Amino acid sequence: MQLVIKGLAEGKTTELIKLCHGDNGSYMVCVNRRTADQVFKMAIELGMKIPLPITFDDLLKSNYDGRNITGLYVDNLDILIEVLARVPIRAVSITSK
Repeated sequence: MQLVIKGLAEGKTTELIKLCHGDNGSYMVCVNRRTADQVFKMAIELGMKIPLPITFDDLLKSNYDGRNITGLYVDNLDILIEVLARVPIRAVSITSK
């Protein structure tokens, strides 16, 4: 798993778009449909073809065809974890590969 760690508005989403564009069969996961539409539009403006991103809700409800997805690029993972936990997350640990 690759980590993209940057501050607010420093290009995290753009970097994920570039990674997803180069990884056939992968999808981005966004906070909600509005954000997914914005990310899709951003990819078009960057000249990068990606599938329409799925939302956190789609992910949680398995509302997507996983048979054709080879990987996921999760935008704003910190928000996803807080949505799952329903409380603020103070810290996380991640296993490096």
